[in-house]
Amino acid sequence: MDLKTLEEALIAGRFRGWYLNGGLPNETYTIGKTTRGWEVYYSERGQKSNLKIFTSESEACKYFWDTIGGDSEAV
Repeated sequence: MDLKTLEEALIAGRFRGWYLNGGLPNETYTIGKTTRGWEVYYSERGQKSNLKIFTSESEACKYFWDTIGGDSEAV
């Protein structure tokens, strides 16, 4: 899975509260590429909660999808 596929699945599943460009949006599940790798976390009040770092886009996207409760058969 890549970001494009993830975004399509999120839109199709009508999920809310996600952001795919990193940063610190408020009260949002977030994924983004940094110099450390692919970061997946919950952003709230300028803080990254439950931060996980992955070496591959595919692993990060899969974790993001699973974290928000996506159906693995839908992607």
